[in-house]
Amino acid sequence: MKDILSIGLLVNASFKKFNPVRKNTKMKNQYANSNGSDAEMHSGSTRMVHKKFIDPLQKIETKTRTVVKEYTLPWEDRGNRLVTAEMVPALQEALVPLRRDWANAVEEFVVEYDKIVADARDKLKGDFRPELYPSASDIRNRFQFNVVFMPMPDNSRLIESVREEMEDIFNDRINEASANLRQRLMDKLLHLSDKCKSLANGDKMKFYESNLSNVLDLCNMIPDMLIKEDDELLEVANEAKKLLANINSDLLKESDITSATVSRQARELANALI
Repeated sequence: MKDILSIGLLVNASFKKFNPVRKNTKMKNQYANSNGSDAEMHSGSTRMVHKKFIDPLQKIETKTRTVVKEYTLPWEDRGNRLVTAEMVPALQEALVPLRRDWANAVEEFVVEYDKIVADARDKLKGDFRPELYPSASDIRNRFQFNVVFMPMPDNSRLIESVREEMEDIFNDRINEASANLRQRLMDKLLHLSDKCKSLANGDKMKFYESNLSNVLDLCNMIPDMLIKEDDELLEVANEAKKLLANINSDLLKESDITSATVSRQARELANALI
């Protein structure tokens, strides 16, 4: 197992968007009365900005969280994830186009802001609340894209009684993160196996190249993501790379024998991780 000071960094992704939502008690009460139910069993809300203006930013946020998750390991419930020292440059590089997309989407929102407010006024009618909308000069500050890298805590500076407790927590998190990496590869191999089995059985279905690349990409990343020795995982990753070295989606679609073979061997590799 790596030393705590060299294992890597904690990463946290957070976002802010101008997307005001008001509680709508009147709506809640009317719905409850029409159904003869208790109003406290329901909730009601009103969007102050149409979702079509927020969706582009939400999609970038969702994609960013997916990318961060791909390059990192689970660490704690507060949203912090662990990125190994070896994977930091790759994660930073993957974030570059997402930051650019976010900046462009924010700029578009800012440019269209007067129209967005006018759209809200037109659609909300009597529910429109002008005090909820900041000035055009301030709206840009309502958006933030933050992916923060933080050092791992150094337990050696804690008093002995607390340090022992934190070391137990640390070791548990190491084990959980390592198990997560095994589970990821197992899930991707089983998914590939199921897809190939369907092809071999003559099912008319779409088979995407990503079914293969997702497995290969993870196999290539695993050596740099390991935080605990796991020779079995490394061996399975290497065997999976060998299995898929000369395989592509067209070959699998054209050959029932090949798809059946890949399905069987991918499942065997997944089972080796159980």
